[in-house]
Amino acid sequence: MGESFPLQLDLANTQKDNRFTWSDSQVEEKLKAKYGNKTAKVIEAFREAYPKRRLADALYVDSFLRAPALKTASLKADQHAAPVYNYIFSWDTPVFNGVPMSYHTAEIAFVFNNIDKMEQATGGGKEARELAKKMSTAWVNFAKTGNPNGGDLPQWDAYTRENGNVMIFDNEIKIKQHHDAKLQRLLAPEMKF
Repeated sequence: MGESFPLQLDLANTQKDNRFTWSDSQVEEKLKAKYGNKTAKVIEAFREAYPKRRLADALYVDSFLRAPALKTASLKADQHAAPVYNYIFSWDTPVFNGVPMSYHTAEIAFVFNNIDKMEQATGGGKEARELAKKMSTAWVNFAKTGNPNGGDLPQWDAYTRENGNVMIFDNEIKIKQHHDAKLQRLLAPEMKF
């Protein structure tokens, strides 16, 4: 949900006017304004990728960074040299009533397991601490061995074009195959991955 940055620039107004306050018809109108004649397909692909998220969250799906990340992962995996591990951080911050969602760079405090030093961004709660412990363990394992597996994570097999493996870091951590590929192809049709 990386495209929530503009919401953070005007928090006073976005606290009153946001994805939690919009009616269904307002959400539909905003989706049509953003996605035009692709709206129905985007909604379908979004619901497949993020079945537990609000439909309004489809307005904030990142393709600027995510589609190139998929392309880079595919090209690197095609080399069959070092394994590629692909992830998405989709944990929504509770601060500012959850309006900023899981914004670009939000995972940094989790990777370094220092969320308490970033309470203004993480809220510093129990779920955040648990996620930080798991994420930091994966990053340390990867730095030590080239493989992030171990600790309390599900088995994280390397990404290939064929399997499309991606680890989803959220309150529920899971591995999925081709998690958002359909959605990203709709949002970034010029990007080949």
